[in-house]
Amino acid sequence: MKRKFRRRFYALPVIAGMVLAMISMNMGAVSAEEKGSDPEEYVGGFLPVDKELYVVPESRKSAPKLRAGKTYPERYRSDEEPWAESVRIKDQKTSSLCWSFATTSACEYSYAKELYDATGEIATVEELSPGHLAQFFYNRVVDPLGNTAGDINSLDSQYHWVTSGGNPLYGMQHMAGWSGMASEEKAPIGKILDHIKNQAWDGSIPPYSADLAYDDVLVLQESKLLFEPDKDTMKDLVLQYGAITFAIHYESTFMNMDEINPKTGKPYISGRSFYNTSDSPMFNHAVTVIGWDDAYPKENFRREVPGDEEGDPAKVLEPEHDGAWIIQNSWGTDANEDGIFYLSYESAELKNDNYIIAFDMQPTDTYQYNFYYDGTAGCADSSDRDDDGCLLEYYTAPGTSAANIFTNTTGLPIEIDAVGYTTFNLGLTYYDISVYTNLTDPMDPESGTCA
Repeated sequence: MKRKFRRRFYALPVIAGMVLAMISMNMGAVSAEEKGSDPEEYVGGFLPVDKELYVVPESRKSAPKLRAGKTYPERYRSDEEPWAESVRIKDQKTSSLCWSFATTSACEYSYAKELYDATGEIATVEELSPGHLAQFFYNRVVDPLGNTAGDINSLDSQYHWVTSGGNPLYGMQHMAGWSGMASEEKAPIGKILDHIKNQAWDGSIPPYSADLAYDDVLVLQESKLLFEPDKDTMKDLVLQYGAITFAIHYESTFMNMDEINPKTGKPYISGRSFYNTSDSPMFNHAVTVIGWDDAYPKENFRREVPGDEEGDPAKVLEPEHDGAWIIQNSWGTDANEDGIFYLSYESAELKNDNYIIAFDMQPTDTYQYNFYYDGTAGCADSSDRDDDGCLLEYYTAPGTSAANIFTNTTGLPIEIDAVGYTTFNLGLTYYDISVYTNLTDPMDPESGTCA
């Protein structure tokens, strides 16, 4: 697909008034170890976000239902669509980088579908590098305009970033700075995996050169966040973007490990049908949702567990209804059913708050410059506070404003084509963006000309 590349002409300094509410990071080491019949040790690597969501009052939520009257096919799989033929199953092996693997897979599906929708032609989408996203998230390189000097993301644990995990939310915030979506060819995951020895780092420097930090194939255009799982909304996102990322609480006990693979006559390696019956899932693995099957038999999830007391007969666990999400895993094609498994609609992941993200990608040359200051994955929220600094409302309150002032150091006039911000409000968010140029007082962001 051809993209128009324009030179930017505008006078700076400039201020973009925007509302910001970003995530704070609380990191530790989390992994999920698979005890299946495959000798490979599978791990997860999803870290829950220590983030309070801002609840928007009901009075601000009124809006027509976007899906009114919409129907969905009984079964859909993005990987069976012709436009997705270049997207491949990935294998994180012994790393705890499921979060970056799930993110890059979702980005590949999204961009492949965007190209097809725009041109009607099937395009080969270059494979993206999960290792690149992970390394430069934890080993930041100052942005080309020099605005993020001193910004870092660090772990609260003694473990190394390769074995400590992450979250697609982290990846989303990092990609907003135009780093993280290089090609697998330039930043092969093997360079990272070669350093892993029993989940310990050998002390080597990061495997990819700092020169690759912003050598991207794609950059982030937009992302959609869903924290309260909703079947119709999730289907909408999959149909629109091709895939979404999703957090699960993986334990082999939630998988039907007795289900026979007709191709081999033996149980599926690491299982095919997943049904989490816990009351409060402890998310530890990130995966990519690529479709659904409303008629997937509930019997496929059936499994026996010990009785409540010693000597009690075994209990049979099974969902009440048919239906499952189709999940692309990151344990290679030997795991599950050629790298795919089915997660029951009634699994605990769908009954609790979750971390669901769709990514909208664009070519690297869509814009020429990216002015931003926050080079980390977290900053303070912008909710109103009283005189003592206490929050008045747990959402971005009406009248809240924030400003960033940027100075053009490129030596060329620049035109502003887009302004971005992040909000974690649950509900509708209303906002206005104003751009001022030629400021007369750097302490007053409105002292210039409103453009």
